[in-house]
Amino acid sequence: MIDIRSITKRFGTFTALKEVSLSVEPGELVALLGPSGSGKTTLLRIIAGLEFPDSGEVEFEGRPATDLSARDRRVGFVFQHFALFRHMSVADNISFGLRVREPARRPHKAEIRERVDHLLDMVQLRGLAGRYPSQLSGGQRQRVALARALAVEPRVLLLDEPFGALDAQVRKDLRRWLRHLHDDLKITSVFVTHDQEEAMEVADRVVVMDHGCIEQTGAPKDIYDHPASAFVYRFLGNVNSFPCVIEDGWVQVAGAELMAADLARAGRREATAFVRPHDLEVVPLDRPRRGAAHMRHAVVLGPMVRVEVDLADGQTVEAEIGREAFDRLGLRPHQPVALLPRRAQVFLDDAVQARAVPPHSGKGEEMQWRPRSM
Repeated sequence: MIDIRSITKRFGTFTALKEVSLSVEPGELVALLGPSGSGKTTLLRIIAGLEFPDSGEVEFEGRPATDLSARDRRVGFVFQHFALFRHMSVADNISFGLRVREPARRPHKAEIRERVDHLLDMVQLRGLAGRYPSQLSGGQRQRVALARALAVEPRVLLLDEPFGALDAQVRKDLRRWLRHLHDDLKITSVFVTHDQEEAMEVADRVVVMDHGCIEQTGAPKDIYDHPASAFVYRFLGNVNSFPCVIEDGWVQVAGAELMAADLARAGRREATAFVRPHDLEVVPLDRPRRGAAHMRHAVVLGPMVRVEVDLADGQTVEAEIGREAFDRLGLRPHQPVALLPRRAQVFLDDAVQARAVPPHSGKGEEMQWRPRSM
């Protein structure tokens, strides 16, 4: 278990982390997710012992670790750019951490060879022990880096943008492989990424960071479905944002009225409504009407179609429609359309949020739309 308590870290006048607290459970795979400059890599390096905080504490398994070196913390660290020794073979790279131990803790040569062979099997690189990094693909080099980190039998595995230098398909294959490997090893792991899909697919829990603070922590599905702030909503996947006004619990979004019961007593307030593309229905109109939107462009993405729509105020929004539904609607460029949000999440200027949904006549009954203009 890793306990991080009130960690603050400054670099000159820049505060990279501000009173950050986080606990990582044994065997858990946690993703630190955020944009560049959010503090996620600094936090990872402090966990590793490669940086030291200005204030706050780090504990491993209930024991103080704030002042321990990286070696004494027994962590394995995987870097974005592999950091392999070019003049060493794959086998020598993997065994390096074992061979440089002091004699009293260094395994016998036969034991080292056995461990290297086992790790090569684990990372699916058997038969490549004698090759050099220049003779490997990017994905293979990253697997060697991971095997090297695991060779020293760390109690914590830390990964800093482990797939950032790889192409899209290799990244997808490797992150699925990493998830399976973690399920087999059950090693406590923390990895840094700015890739939302990567974090959602691989992690047990996601920690969203911004400007040196933790914005939200939770299971991937919970964070995606229930963002705690406008920043988290914007950062996690595609989203459309609509300036709007809340009045007596009603919000007007893209020409339709939705009910936000949580804000029924908020009076009249300016806010921003967020709608995911898959929650935005596009309805073709026979002829232009006042305030109508117009279809701009459509892109086929396998079974889905991404539709760009220009609103009357000049804003362009995206909707995602199934391929069959798109063909059935017969949408064409410049066609007038109406947009019907199935649901939205509304944030007031003071960060109060509410879920807005179309009004309906009773619990469990079909939702009845109440459009403002069609």
